[in-house]
Amino acid sequence: MKKARPTKAQQTKEVRTILNRFSVDISEVQVSTSGTRIALYGTLMKRSGEDFKTEALNNMLSELERIGYVTSELTNWDLNGGVRKIER
Repeated sequence: MKKARPTKAQQTKEVRTILNRFSVDISEVQVSTSGTRIALYGTLMKRSGEDFKTEALNNMLSELERIGYVTSELTNWDLNGGVRKIER
């Protein structure tokens, strides 16, 4: 029996759960899900105000990619095809 595809709401909730587990400040990042795609917009920062370490973001990205393909339009990190800090 084929597993039912999660609804957009279920998928978004799952993404937000992962972001919370990695202490992402949800008020600074917007999430959009569509089919097998997850898009992150805004600024990716911790609730504590600290910056992320690349290793932690790689781990978070691995978890998110179990749900779908991740694209990002973030002001401080590029998660498209790997993790790269955007210098301003």
